[in-house]
Amino acid sequence: MNKNFKPKNLLGQIKEKEAEDFFKNYYQDRGMLKWQGFFLSDHTAALSKKERLKKSFCRPQQTLTSIMELLMHSWQSRKDIVIQLNQIDTDQEITEFQGVIQGFDEKQVYLKINQRFQAIDISEIRNIHFIA
Repeated sequence: MNKNFKPKNLLGQIKEKEAEDFFKNYYQDRGMLKWQGFFLSDHTAALSKKERLKKSFCRPQQTLTSIMELLMHSWQSRKDIVIQLNQIDTDQEITEFQGVIQGFDEKQVYLKINQRFQAIDISEIRNIHFIA
């Protein structure tokens, strides 16, 4: 903000030109930020429920053979995959992990998620699919 700008404290003594100058040169509109306060808790709850329903789509159980083939293909191609487990978390959603396969053996798969690693039991895997 310009240090030369001196707002008038007395109501009615701000001239139209001063107000126009203020809005033109000094005022920064917060854009959509100012509208976020209008979301009611019902709105945000409905939006989160919609996201959960979209995310927790239960995919069909794949055979161990197809799971192993997809793991091998993913590991060779270094593409992101989504692994859906036969587990339901505390929010009653199906557990899913998204990342890149770093390696696997007959019992576990090692998935890199962002900058951390996750070991997943192959016997717990329900479905694997590639991210489009």
